[in-house]
Amino acid sequence: MKIRSSDQRPSLLAAHAAMLCVAVFYAANYFIAKRTVFTHIDPFGLLAIRSMAAILVFGPIAFFVIKEKINRQDWPRLIACALCGVVINQLFFLWGLSKTEEVNAGVIMTLTPVFVFLVAWILKEEKITRIKTFGLLLAFAGALMLSLGGRSLSFNPQNLLGDAMVGLNAIVYALYLVILRPLSVKYNTLTLIGWIFLLGGMINIPLGMPYLIDLPLSTLPPSVWLGTVYVIVFATLLAYSLNAWAMKRVPSSQVGIYIYVQPVLVSCIAAIGFKGSINAEKLGYILLVLVGVFFVSFKRGLVKKQKV
Repeated sequence: MKIRSSDQRPSLLAAHAAMLCVAVFYAANYFIAKRTVFTHIDPFGLLAIRSMAAILVFGPIAFFVIKEKINRQDWPRLIACALCGVVINQLFFLWGLSKTEEVNAGVIMTLTPVFVFLVAWILKEEKITRIKTFGLLLAFAGALMLSLGGRSLSFNPQNLLGDAMVGLNAIVYALYLVILRPLSVKYNTLTLIGWIFLLGGMINIPLGMPYLIDLPLSTLPPSVWLGTVYVIVFATLLAYSLNAWAMKRVPSSQVGIYIYVQPVLVSCIAAIGFKGSINAEKLGYILLVLVGVFFVSFKRGLVKKQKV
């Protein structure tokens, strides 16, 4: 039975609401993690904590409640999702960020949706239309200028290795969004996230555990505990789940384009709660992002399904 457009609309709006929530979680995480968690916990230690928490939450649900079997032919793709979505991208971003300037990393990360479009087109997962390309360019321009924020890139040779690592992270995360989509349509969201973090945790936990062994838990201030809880619940459990859930209903390019909403939200959060302001110039860049996201996301309906 074919789905009527009226049946698609609530799911489509819910998918965009989910992606917007993810953008909010990540934008707030930029301030919370940097101002609370990273003052006492090493980033690689936090990487292990995120993996352990996800395994403890999603593992029992996926393996003992849902008990969904993964087909043999899907295992290579699932393993690739774990490596790209949980291991390589996070490791190279943290490592790269430590070896380059923040502005360099922010600008390079704006290339992620571009890579999503290219990977989806190369793998023949999506068709790149003129209207989507136009929207992508608008959003990219706005996000790029917001990320620069009047600053300039540092072309110091010492930053090249860090820039390359952050760039590889952007490519790998784009690959994750594209290769996850066929699985997200086929399997339960919690099954996928459970397996992805279990497989990824086999690498992340051993790498991060040395940074946690000597962590003085009894002396950590409440702000660090609260910040860590936020990173686990909102920036990990909910963010990964909502992205995978939304991908059942929209193409990878639409999930990727919402990355451009993050610098908009970061600018707003900075203006409201921290040092910063939104002037006419920034409003113009924000408008470019929102118009671009609209052209990519709302000029095409929900992904068609053959049966319900």
